Amino acid sequence: GERANGAEAPASAGEKEDAVSSGGRGDVTHSSSSVETLTSAPKTPDSRRQYRNLEETACFCLERIADVLCANSQRAFHSNLQLWRPVISLIEKAFRSHPSAPSYFTERAVVNALRLSIHMYPKSILKSGASKSSPGHSTSASGSKNGSSTSSSSSAQSSLSSQEAPSSSPIPHLIQVYALINTLLSPQAFYAFGLRIVGGIRVFARSNFDEFSTAQWQVIFKTYQRLRYHPKAANGAFEDLSALCKQLESANLFRQAVAALCSYFPPAQATTTWVLVPPEQIFQVLLDLHQKIPKITREEEDEENGDKKSGDSKEQVARHTLWLYSVNTLASLTKHPRHSIKELALSSLRTALLASGWSVRNAETWKHCISKTLVPMLSDLAANGSAGVQVAEKKQQQQQPPPSSVGGEINIASTISKSAKDASSSVNAMRVALEKAGGGGEVGG
Repeated sequence: GERANGAEAPASAGEKEDAVSSGGRGDVTHSSSSVETLTSAPKTPDSRRQYRNLEETACFCLERIADVLCANSQRAFHSNLQLWRPVISLIEKAFRSHPSAPSYFTERAVVNALRLSIHMYPKSILKSGASKSSPGHSTSASGSKNGSSTSSSSSAQSSLSSQEAPSSSPIPHLIQVYALINTLLSPQAFYAFGLRIVGGIRVFARSNFDEFSTAQWQVIFKTYQRLRYHPKAANGAFEDLSALCKQLESANLFRQAVAALCSYFPPAQATTTWVLVPPEQIFQVLLDLHQKIPKITREEEDEENGDKKSGDSKEQVARHTLWLYSVNTLASLTKHPRHSIKELALSSLRTALLASGWSVRNAETWKHCISKTLVPMLSDLAANGSAGVQVAEKKQQQQQPPPSSVGGEINIASTISKSAKDASSSVNAMRVALEKAGGGGEVGG
């Protein structure tokens, strides 16, 4: 405004600093310098007091910028106005400030970035554009007296809004918020603002579920993966991720969803009592995704006779590829150091091989599953089982427990034999599935 009226900006950097510390108005260059000033830690009491004043001023300006952008959501992404680019640059600078210890300014930057991603998605723009009346149509007395002026102003407003309508979807711009959160926020900041990030991405993902591309879904799944070990936000993030997986209808997102779900298993170096998300819930969602493979890779039907296309169609190839990926994932979880997860993995693998809703009828798929997945898995279980039995016998020889505590000791040999029985039952289940599928003699052998 000062530039439009012909006034000059402050000449020196000192005058700019005085203008901000006293609450005066500054330009965009001044806002950038304010953010850069916030990156330096105060050392003396006077500098700390000046830093607090500057931080409060910067937070106030950031809140007002977010308010203005939300109020002009229909025009924020127009190429002529360029409203979004300087705002996202300001948020990026705020995320880079204080990487080791997040400050109050970092918190307000995260909150306002999430607020922008929620209040500026396309569906809200369409609803507001359809429901809001034009500013020229007023029911007041002044509006009724100046009927001609209001009609002309309304036509001008409508022409202006039509010219400033976004040419493309704002989703590629809004997804930048979560991309910056994943790449720039430090682990300390992610820990401090984890609950707020879960709340923001929940509304953003559910509201724009049908608008995301494959690359944009990668950003969403990566955000959920970063929340997997958060002590307070992990459960809420997993519930939201499970709800999104239930609505999954794209074969291109199957691998990303499975990888995001498997990231919630306890790490190998964690203690045996460390659990944030129950493994039973993770395996259940994995099995639900396995059951959805025929739906997301549905074969096309002939419109004339209603018969399915014969031969190795794209749908069949995608179905067999996802089926093998799901089985390989469950088989790989049998190598987890926790015995409880091994048992759940074997049980889930048996359920996946004998899925009641559908079956794989391609002999090559079963041949690949047996040679590349099941046989190596059984070999690893047998090797680990024999090594475990030797360690258990040697330990029992060196240390004889008292008779009163024998019943309370964990029998490692019986535990390993139970795993071997589960593996044997999985092989028997596989043999039954082969007989049902009607595979060739080579596969049966």
